[in-house]
Amino acid sequence: MQGRRVYAEGNKPLCTQVGDYGKDTHGNWWIWVPDTNIVCDLPQRTSDGKGWTIEEHEDGTITTSPSINFPHHWHGYLTKGEWVSC
Repeated sequence: MQGRRVYAEGNKPLCTQVGDYGKDTHGNWWIWVPDTNIVCDLPQRTSDGKGWTIEEHEDGTITTSPSINFPHHWHGYLTKGEWVSC
């Protein structure tokens, strides 16, 4: 499914529909995971290897690595703004 980039008002992006993703005013990324009611932050990779690498493309889409996994809900990738399940 094609996701939608949303922008922040205040400290949290306006994720209003499944597949939305956006960055808050503090630089943190938020996602609304497909097939769920889950809206959560997506921590960027730290020096200890935890979190996700998030590549922001010129067109505003993002690619995340590794996969996004919510056991018993959804598992897949966000690549150039498109959600693809495993």
